[in-house]
Amino acid sequence: MGIFEMGSRSPDGELVAVTPCGACRQVIAEQSRLSATLYLYGPGGEAATRSIAELLPEPFDL
Repeated sequence: MGIFEMGSRSPDGELVAVTPCGACRQVIAEQSRLSATLYLYGPGGEAATRSIAELLPEPFDL
């Protein structure tokens, strides 16, 4: 299990929440065998939980 934090700042310096990019979603899906749960936090501290399957409904499979 790995935990990491990501975010971005708007041009005026305000912290905004972001989700992983498509390539990162693919890696998470491959490494977790589609069982990862992502905890997304907004700038006000509000939280959302998403499964990797929700964020990447059709991953590549080689």
